[in-house]
Amino acid sequence: DLFLPFIALLEQTCNVVSMWDSDTDYRLVQISRSAKGAAKVYFNTSEDPNAKTSFDRLFNKLTQGSDIEPMVLDVQGREVYVPMASEDYNIARFTFKDLCGSPKGAAD
Repeated sequence: DLFLPFIALLEQTCNVVSMWDSDTDYRLVQISRSAKGAAKVYFNTSEDPNAKTSFDRLFNKLTQGSDIEPMVLDVQGREVYVPMASEDYNIARFTFKDLCGSPKGAAD
């Protein structure tokens, strides 16, 4: 009940920039480069049972048999848990719940 009036207040007092008019999906813009090359983001949104197997193969190919372990990143003073990571290749793997199931900031 309090959220919608707050949006109206924000629109009255802030400059609103529409992201819908942009040709760039800024959620996918890569902000860093790993030692092995440009960072990339892969999503598996399919409900096809074979999609997970295909994604597993991609993850294994990208990590090239390196050690996969959980780790904790320090992001602007907050700890972000990474359930599966290859430090050798700067590759991390998350589920939707891992990323969206708890409060996080934009930098996380």
